[in-house]
Amino acid sequence: MALSKPDKKTILKELEEKGKHKGILTAKEIFEAMGEVDFYPEEFEKL
Repeated sequence: MALSKPDKKTILKELEEKGKHKGILTAKEIFEAMGEVDFYPEEFEKL
């Protein structure tokens, strides 16, 4: 059984929660999360 990729909103929610908990997100953490799904810069504003 193939594992499905998490959707964009889930990834962003996880990043948001991680940032709230730690108080900061590194560029590396953001770029690693973005690598899990295909993000386009203009989509960030929509989400």
